[in-house]
Amino acid sequence: FKGQSVESLARDRYIGEQLSNLTGYPLLLTENSAGGYKDWCIRYLNIPSYTIEIGNEDLTHPIGEEFLPQIFEKNKDVPLLALNLARQYQNSLYAQNYKKNKIPFINLFKIFNHKK
Repeated sequence: FKGQSVESLARDRYIGEQLSNLTGYPLLLTENSAGGYKDWCIRYLNIPSYTIEIGNEDLTHPIGEEFLPQIFEKNKDVPLLALNLARQYQNSLYAQNYKKNKIPFINLFKIFNHKK
């Protein structure tokens, strides 16, 4: 996002790379965005925001229902990964704040892997 801080850009790229690694979808930089909701979240809330274009460019559009099982299988763990990354980020902020201000560390996010 144009005007994004170096720290936020690094955070968002890391998360994007993790999502890309999980799904196999390429991480694409969208330049000259028209400024939708994703851009608003990044600019005004300073939070990561992504659009995951599901499916495959080789498929006809709109993508038919017969591809839903394949798409679901590829994307089913995205919410869990996103929550765990949010937890890691939030915990790192609290740890930094503790070091800086000696405020007690509280782990607000406890998200567990459903596969264990």
